[in-house]
Amino acid sequence: MGYNSFMPEVEFILNNHFLASYIIANYQAERFNQDTSRLYKKDIVNFRNLAWNKSEFYPIALGGRFGLFGIIPSTKTYKYKEFGESLDKYLDELTDSDEFKILYEQTKQSFQLCEKEWISNYKKTNDYIESLGINLEGKYKVWLGHPGLL
Repeated sequence: MGYNSFMPEVEFILNNHFLASYIIANYQAERFNQDTSRLYKKDIVNFRNLAWNKSEFYPIALGGRFGLFGIIPSTKTYKYKEFGESLDKYLDELTDSDEFKILYEQTKQSFQLCEKEWISNYKKTNDYIESLGINLEGKYKVWLGHPGLL
């Protein structure tokens, strides 16, 4: 990946269920005032409408008190087993849709930019963080959300 030997290991994760959940949970119409968000507005709204048409419960649950960190797919640590199983089915349906595939590709392009920026800006960022007394050694996972909702 082009890291220097002193650079911490960073794994950028692009996961279908997390991405779909992130988009549903972070949708806010007022965010489309930002230039970046306006580029993706139609695609995000189309996916949001699909999500709501399939279920009114899950978009509310994902955007509310269940929160994203209770559904990170790598751990499958759901608060309620039945909720997790039915949520998986719902997210599988959404991630198989054409609307999601468009958003996935947009996020994938962003992923490539994130990785490139991480490598090219590492020294400057690391020097600043170290000046604050923070050491960045170790391994980190970065879960990627859609660039229109950042």
